[in-house]
Amino acid sequence: MERIWLKHYEPGVPHDIDEPRETLPQLLDIAAEKYPGNTATIFMGGKLTYRELNALADRFAAVVASLGLGEGSRVAIHLPNSPQFVYCYYGALRAGCTVIPCNPLYVERELEYQLQDSGAEIIVTLSRFYPMVWRIKNKLPQLKTVIATNIKEHFAGHMRLLYTLAKEKKEGDRVDLRGGDFWLQDLLNKNAGKAVPRPAITPETEACFLYTGGTTGVSKGAVLTH
Repeated sequence: MERIWLKHYEPGVPHDIDEPRETLPQLLDIAAEKYPGNTATIFMGGKLTYRELNALADRFAAVVASLGLGEGSRVAIHLPNSPQFVYCYYGALRAGCTVIPCNPLYVERELEYQLQDSGAEIIVTLSRFYPMVWRIKNKLPQLKTVIATNIKEHFAGHMRLLYTLAKEKKEGDRVDLRGGDFWLQDLLNKNAGKAVPRPAITPETEACFLYTGGTTGVSKGAVLTH
């Protein structure tokens, strides 16, 4: 087949590329080794370097293993764009798990369907969503643990102070977790320095169940490999 689109490529854009054979966590390892001090994420003024991001991914991989999950387990991440999403995503993959990204704008019935359909065993969510997620957990036997985090964990110092002054009395900023559930930062601190699982995953290993928009019915999980 003639690839007629190639004539529209900008100068310097290669017509063919070599497919990388590394897994996603391995690519993060490479970035952290080559560019350890470079900024990887910027969120509300707070920055993480590639070294720091990789270390947090290692810690979350250890967290996942400590909860009894590993190759083939499903980990739901119910977070907006944030540093926690990034390192929990890579950490779960590093432990050999499959990630289910969940839209934080979902209403309860939509989130319940996705968690049940995917077989998610743990979920990382924001503290403000915890009451809704806890209600869903009580309906789904396979959903064993809820891990909560606060949106301001990685704010820069002055932004964190301003947020706290404005929001600390509002519902959702502070919640009491039920038995069997955890704060993300507590688990990360507890697992600092612990052995990081390194299962034998390959580029063909399932990495993610990405759910469609569901415009023609209920959303369906598309399987993406590394």
